[in-house]
Amino acid sequence: MSRAARMADRAQRLNREALAEARNSPFLYALSIGGITAWAFVDGIGSPRQWAVLINAALLAPLALFLLRLNKRRPWLVSTCLVILAFVDVSFCYAFLGLQAAAPLYTLPVLLAATLLHPAAAIPAAVAALAIVRAPSAPPPPGVELTVILVAAAAALLQWPGYSFMGWAWRSAARATQLAEQLRNRQGELNRLVQALDLTNRLLQRTNHELALARREAEEQRQLKEEFARNISHEMRTPLNIILGFSEIMYRTPEVYGDFAWPPTLRRDIAEIRRSARYLSDFVDDILDLARVESAQLPLRREPTDIGAIVEEAAEVGRRLLAEKSVQLLVQLPAGLPPVPVDRVRIRQVLINLLANAARYTEQGHIRVSAAQKGSELVISVSDTGAGIPPDQLETIFDEFRQVDAWRPAALEGKGLGLAIARRFVQAHGGRIWAESELGRGSTFYFSLPLERKDFSRLRQTSAAPLPTNPYANTVVLLGSEASVAYLARHVEGFRFILARTPEELSQRVSELHPAAVVAEEGLEIPEEALPPGVPLVSCQLPRHGDAGTLAGFAARLNKPVEQEQLLAMLSRFLPQGGEVLVVDDDRAFVQLILRMLEAQGNGYRARYAYGGEEALRKMRERPPSLVLLDLVMPGLDGFAVLRAMQAEQALARVPVVAVTGISTEERARAKRHSFAVRKRAGLRERELLALLRAVLEAVQAEYA
Repeated sequence: MSRAARMADRAQRLNREALAEARNSPFLYALSIGGITAWAFVDGIGSPRQWAVLINAALLAPLALFLLRLNKRRPWLVSTCLVILAFVDVSFCYAFLGLQAAAPLYTLPVLLAATLLHPAAAIPAAVAALAIVRAPSAPPPPGVELTVILVAAAAALLQWPGYSFMGWAWRSAARATQLAEQLRNRQGELNRLVQALDLTNRLLQRTNHELALARREAEEQRQLKEEFARNISHEMRTPLNIILGFSEIMYRTPEVYGDFAWPPTLRRDIAEIRRSARYLSDFVDDILDLARVESAQLPLRREPTDIGAIVEEAAEVGRRLLAEKSVQLLVQLPAGLPPVPVDRVRIRQVLINLLANAARYTEQGHIRVSAAQKGSELVISVSDTGAGIPPDQLETIFDEFRQVDAWRPAALEGKGLGLAIARRFVQAHGGRIWAESELGRGSTFYFSLPLERKDFSRLRQTSAAPLPTNPYANTVVLLGSEASVAYLARHVEGFRFILARTPEELSQRVSELHPAAVVAEEGLEIPEEALPPGVPLVSCQLPRHGDAGTLAGFAARLNKPVEQEQLLAMLSRFLPQGGEVLVVDDDRAFVQLILRMLEAQGNGYRARYAYGGEEALRKMRERPPSLVLLDLVMPGLDGFAVLRAMQAEQALARVPVVAVTGISTEERARAKRHSFAVRKRAGLRERELLALLRAVLEAVQAEYA
């Protein structure tokens, strides 16, 4: 049975009991005087039967009072007792005392049975009454039996609609109660759902904010990479051209340097310098092309072009690459290929890069270039019978500076940019590029070109877009107490402090909220796994939240030096009728001063003293005082430790404690806050370190004696 159904049944039962109690009350009051009515039917003043009737009436009165008290707890039991008492009382007068005039009173228990118990109960009550009426030897008065039968029938018929209506009302009320409970449950579920949706919305906003930050950072990195590529092109191209030019002259026309014979070793070294300079020059060109494509600044001169002509031009370059290998280059182009709107130079470079890549890893067999129209695209493929590509590298071979099996000597000849540039050029035309391979059986590279022109647009920001709102901006999770959160929220503006009581709760809060930082009391151990590496952790001795005003747990505060008016005003506040004051301070002169102030005032104040926390607790356990004046800083147990010990004992927990503090106390409390540390497992960036150093130098002041 559901909770709502149980509540509905309980409410229906309570309603029934309340109705039964209300119906029983008038009959109970009538019962106390009901026996007196029988006195009128007794003939003969002072006869034994009259005295019996009077005694019966006298006994009914206390019985009615008892049933009235029982009616509040057991109304249904009282209803049954009323019906039984009515039968007993009428039968006592009729059958035992022989009062014939009491026979018509059998209609009373019949009516009570129909009214208090159930309409159908009138029938067995009438049967019982008729059985008793016929029991005496004397015949019953005429018409009594008929009267009892008619009254029973009328009571049953008249009470039944009301009883049915009452049952319907009870069932309706129970149903209403059940529906109300279900509505409350649904409302609770709706409230929880709204809270969950609110949390989800906040997390979504936070995620959007972080994604925008990441996108902005990626855009800045991309711009830096473009600038770096341009700087490389500018700074390296000129000296490389000079090196390449001089090495070409030295290698091809050494006679310009004089009429003497160059040693073969020198010519080989010059040739190596020439080859390396050419390699670096091509490398710089590739980096520049890659940067231009990524910045969408690469000019594309598109015009309808016969793809066959581009393939033949690239094949000529490929054959020169394969001149020293026993590898055959095959070109298979079907007739009737439609023209493609492409930049002829860029697509030829794509094919040359794919052919150079195939030639580098193919030692024997063949390389095949083919093309075919597939729907609205023209798909060109370059396949080889080389070593193949491992399956786990097929997704990364088009990334910058990625090489397949870099341990192979052939891989050392590449720069790791050919396939990356090919992908950029194909994407700039609105196409796609991919590869299929099987180790030991070769590879096939495909790229598609749309037959209709597609403008390629790289999603990039020309200007910084405004960041989405972050609902958890400047959120700080504090590992501590509610009082510390309240204190920092009042004194540190611009930040929202969230409480975490345990390291486990701290980890959950950090995971949910992504706070700007975590603050923890100095000395608290926080497991490394509780915080992500990039979240800064600030460890310090936090100011006590009660340093100004009343300290937490203390009834009031007195600042040294204490004046007599302040002391008496405080005492009149807590002890208007006088009482015993315990002065706890390790400064004996201060204790004597307070004692003299109390003696001079009088007004019923009695004083005791203790010079330390242990002594104070011992005296308080012997005889609890009315008030305690407690110094906060003492050797051994300080004032805070004494207060915690008092709060842990039932006999001392209600004793008001007034904190006594002064300049020396503040200096000692300040001395405890001796360090401030910021940690981040991922390490501090240079700008973060310099900003922290600058903030510390500006905030912390030097003090000299």
